[in-house]
Amino acid sequence: MKNIRWTVGRRIAAITAIGLIVTTLVAVVAWTSAFAVEEDADTTKAHTDARSLYQSLDTRSSELKVSALKSLVADDPAALEADVADDTATVAELIAGLKGLDLDADDQQLVGEVEDAFADYTASIAAFVQAAAEDQAGQRARADEIQTANDAMDVVLSGAVEDIGADADSTSQNLMDTASGMRMTVLVVAVLGLLLLTGLATAISRSLVRPLRAAIDALEVFAQGDLTQRLPETASGCTGDLQKAFNRSAENVSGIVGTVSSSAVAVAAASEELSASSQQIAAG
Repeated sequence: MKNIRWTVGRRIAAITAIGLIVTTLVAVVAWTSAFAVEEDADTTKAHTDARSLYQSLDTRSSELKVSALKSLVADDPAALEADVADDTATVAELIAGLKGLDLDADDQQLVGEVEDAFADYTASIAAFVQAAAEDQAGQRARADEIQTANDAMDVVLSGAVEDIGADADSTSQNLMDTASGMRMTVLVVAVLGLLLLTGLATAISRSLVRPLRAAIDALEVFAQGDLTQRLPETASGCTGDLQKAFNRSAENVSGIVGTVSSSAVAVAAASEELSASSQQIAAG
């Protein structure tokens, strides 16, 4: 560092470089944190969508139960087979939507369990309605089977909704924590960068102002006639050149003044000799 010629331009460039580095660091930290926030936001959305799909599946489960119970009292139980088929198709679409979400392995496994449970449930409902269409009176004695199957399906769906809800709450909290951490990190980096920039700017300012102030004071003393005034040649760059130039100028002026003084003494001595010679000649 001592061998670097710290000109004014280089000092300003150093301040600019530090400012750019700080800005870049803040941008990098903000971008990295924003990426993490985006990931958490995507995960939160996936869990929220999953919870909504599970709730829709719960509605389909109830609709299937209602269709089965209607088949016990309807005038045309066979007509309800179309409703069961529609609800079964809707269930398949909802489960496909769940599979399409970006869920972790545990949540995907849970989707598989719900799919298997619905496969058994819809099959049992379809079989019950078909049997009611063939022997409605005989199926009425098996009405409790529908409620039992629906209760089992509710247990599976309730567990799924609870699990995915807990995941959604957790990812939401992670999202808030990540966003808060991002703000804090950006703030810390920005403050540290500003402190570094301020410290560097202050140091560079002092490295310019102090030598200049010393040079001005030396010139004022020099102007008052003190030709012995010199500056310490400790600075580098332009201020160092100024110190050296002042010292050379002072040396030159001192030399000139010394030469003039010597010449004046010699002239005075010669004048005295001429005066003495003139007096001797006049005395004869």
